[in-house]
Amino acid sequence: MNKRWGYWLFFAALFLAPFYLTEFRLSLLGKFLCFAIVAVGISLIWGHTGILSLGHGVYFGLGAYCMAMYLKLEASRGHLPDFMEWSGVRELPWFWKPFAHPMVAIAAAIALPTLLAALLSYFTFKNRIQGVYFSLLSQAVVVVFVTLFIGKQEWTGGTNGLTNFFDRVRLFVIIAAYANCVVLADSSCSCPHFRYDAPSNDWSARKSAHCHSRR
Repeated sequence: MNKRWGYWLFFAALFLAPFYLTEFRLSLLGKFLCFAIVAVGISLIWGHTGILSLGHGVYFGLGAYCMAMYLKLEASRGHLPDFMEWSGVRELPWFWKPFAHPMVAIAAAIALPTLLAALLSYFTFKNRIQGVYFSLLSQAVVVVFVTLFIGKQEWTGGTNGLTNFFDRVRLFVIIAAYANCVVLADSSCSCPHFRYDAPSNDWSARKSAHCHSRR
């Protein structure tokens, strides 16, 4: 019970951070939470399944771009984003327009990386790609996306990415909420609920009464 109350106090302090931290410290804390999301993802796929993925930055970056597109449009206040004007773009691309709504951006930040991961994992595991070959394949996906995002600078901002957001408090609250959900998901998987048998390449799920007793 005391441990559970400790979690609630930690989450409360996290959500109230905009009220007692400076903008610089708040920005740093937001970055730390973002990196924590990546760390939890690597913990799930490598620590719990033994699969080494070198392409985790693709899914993390894709979700981050979805949220950043909304914040960039908010910062532009009805005008084209600055990097588009510098690149000679005269009209907002059609795939940018839905991201003017925050709920669309939040949903896309979760749905698009999930769909991409599901698509790639389907073909990967269907063809029984494993070990170092899986790691190399995941790294190849990174090369493809980096080349695409840098090459389409007029749509993505190129190597600079999307910058100059003015509403950092709103961004931090969204990051904190998402980070909390990810941490809770990881804690629910920390018990031996799912197991991967590497020698036989067979997934097996087993329920354990210890999952609830250890919380």
